[in-house]
Amino acid sequence: MQYLKIYQSLDEIPLTSLEWNQLVSHSETNTIFQTYEWFQSWWKVFGAHNQLLLIIVYENQELVGIAPLMITGRYPNRVIKFVSDGKADYCDFIINREKKAILSVITKHIFSISHQWDSIALTNIPEYSSTTKIFHETCSRYSNKIFIKINTLCPTLIIQDNQEAIIKLLNKTILKRRFNFFSKNGDLKFVNITDQELAQQYLEVFYKQHIKRWGFQNKTSLFLDSNNRKFYQELTQSLLEKQWLIFSMLEYNGKPIAFHFGFDYNSKIIWYKPSFDTDYFKHSPGKVLLRFLIHHTLINNKSEFDFSIGDEPFKNEFTNKKRMNLQVKIHKYKIQYFFERYYYHFWLKLKQQSCSIDYCKTRVYDILTIPLCSSNCKRSAPPLPTPSHDQIGNQEPVVPQYSLPHKGRWLWLGVWMVTLIILIVTRHPHSGWLEESP
Repeated sequence: MQYLKIYQSLDEIPLTSLEWNQLVSHSETNTIFQTYEWFQSWWKVFGAHNQLLLIIVYENQELVGIAPLMITGRYPNRVIKFVSDGKADYCDFIINREKKAILSVITKHIFSISHQWDSIALTNIPEYSSTTKIFHETCSRYSNKIFIKINTLCPTLIIQDNQEAIIKLLNKTILKRRFNFFSKNGDLKFVNITDQELAQQYLEVFYKQHIKRWGFQNKTSLFLDSNNRKFYQELTQSLLEKQWLIFSMLEYNGKPIAFHFGFDYNSKIIWYKPSFDTDYFKHSPGKVLLRFLIHHTLINNKSEFDFSIGDEPFKNEFTNKKRMNLQVKIHKYKIQYFFERYYYHFWLKLKQQSCSIDYCKTRVYDILTIPLCSSNCKRSAPPLPTPSHDQIGNQEPVVPQYSLPHKGRWLWLGVWMVTLIILIVTRHPHSGWLEESP
């Protein structure tokens, strides 16, 4: 018999770190981001502004599932998310068996408290996880306003059975040239910091280096926020003793010129947060450190060097596989669901055709006016050609050479004003849950 318990405070949780992590080890998604240490570190720092919704499922007194959820925001933007959303690169429910049955129990409870939330946004679910499909099926019993989309790409370097190719990669001329510059002109050292006190000291250097590096690009470093600094300190304290943290430093003539704050878990090295000294920018100390890290992964017989989320150009030089993370969104109200789908497909269309602002205006006008025109309505714009798969990205997109007609602008504005009014009305607290069958 399956039953669940709900906890809204960290102090109430009856599980030990060992019990939690043992369930993680048998879960479909088993990464550092599902561990109790990660959950606890994040909640200690960021939990005060969120409402914990931790659902623990038992079967005949045996722990079989954990849903590490929280409710963020205020009405009318109360959203159910995974705990550590925005910091965890991979998120999922922690379930060891019979995932569909256990997720059904969790889903039933979530929809039974629908008065406490306005939408659900579960991000960074790995594509290999069955959660997306099962969650969609179970939620379809309660709502048909479910939307699944690609969240982000996740490049990775598979080491297992590719050792020879990895060695060739590390010996590429451009990487060796950068390495030789430092090694021939001074004392170059690669250091993994394993001492707790020393790690806390070097974190301060890491913060300053990261702030300087992002300031170099006129961007804001996350470490200007004291909560982010505290979060990394909590992670260092809890993960280093488990030997799950790989806090690496590249030292040149006794001076740290690059850092990487990452993880060593489940036979994988996970790339998480790098920094480098901008004084050595043209010699790419970050890539030299990356070369050391991949070599460390190789000689320690790890199965994978996971570059995690983000498809930055430099990752393409080192990876041999790309995965995807998915996002599941569920809305209470039709208008929210409509905007979510419309925005996403419109964004995909723009990205596919590399369109200009003129095309954006034209596309919006076309979509919004087609249902309002009669069958005899004459279109002033020429039809847009659909490029073939081979043509996309290889030639300039064809952009219509006209702007929105004067009347079209007013129609466009009117449609959006009506939509806004509907949105306000449907979000009235007395409108309730608009339940529909799938």
